[in-house]
Amino acid sequence: MKIKIIIFAQLTLLFLVSCAFAKPTFYGAAERLLQDVKEGRVIGFVDLAGSSGEASKLSAEIFQQIEPVLIREGIKKKLSFIERKNLKLIFDEWALNLSGATADAGAGALLGADYIITGKVRLDGDFVQCSLKLIQLEDGKILAVAEGYVKAQPYYYDWENLAKDTRPTKLQAMQNEGESSEGLLRFWTNKKQYVPGDTIEIFFVVSEPLYVQIIDVTPDGEVTIIYPNVYQPGRLCEPGRVYRIPPEKADFSLEVTPPAGVDRLKALASTSPFPDTLAAGTRGIRLTKSIVNSAAVRAALSFEINK
Repeated sequence: MKIKIIIFAQLTLLFLVSCAFAKPTFYGAAERLLQDVKEGRVIGFVDLAGSSGEASKLSAEIFQQIEPVLIREGIKKKLSFIERKNLKLIFDEWALNLSGATADAGAGALLGADYIITGKVRLDGDFVQCSLKLIQLEDGKILAVAEGYVKAQPYYYDWENLAKDTRPTKLQAMQNEGESSEGLLRFWTNKKQYVPGDTIEIFFVVSEPLYVQIIDVTPDGEVTIIYPNVYQPGRLCEPGRVYRIPPEKADFSLEVTPPAGVDRLKALASTSPFPDTLAAGTRGIRLTKSIVNSAAVRAALSFEINK
């Protein structure tokens, strides 16, 4: 009887020690990160950074593992997630400050999300540590943090400092371009950087007959519908034809105005005309979000206004 008691005590001690050194899983991290998020909210993902601060092959691999875990946990809480194929739009629409110190009023309007999930990945002995942040898009506040671990595979150590392949296409390298995920809509500007007083030219092309609307959102959240306009009324656009705003020899121009910062252009396309009730210019994220969410075909780009 005495021996049995001693063995039980030893097993209990071993159990307590093992629990003390147990590392939280990705499932535990997802549960903790989303536990206080109210149902109905929309969440977007931003690529995880590696130990160097930039996306790496390892951080991309870990993202592929943890994203479905987060989505499954979020669905239990009746949350919505922006599709992975639209991740490039998130990068284009918000130059995310990973410190979470600041945010941009125009970002939420175009992104259509309430929160962003981002984080960092690093090797920790025999494990990979994934540190996640839940960031409120409206003001950039970090609302929750969580850590999860997964057993490191041997090749992970080679991937830690291997940069993720982010090479731009030839066209993207030449000009400031945005393209919808399904390739139905492409648009671009004549430059990537401007100063107040410059004129901007916007071009777009569709690959099937579509109605197009182009919206500009300034760094302080002011929203303007650039196309269609009083000089270029909305009509069904022909596939393959390059449209220009303003058109050649037009009686108007698009002048770049303050404030300095990052302006975002959003191109939307639909098989049906956009409502005529939308004002040519407005201010406010709520209206813009409803416009953006109403169109299945979407593309985005940004340009910088220097002082």
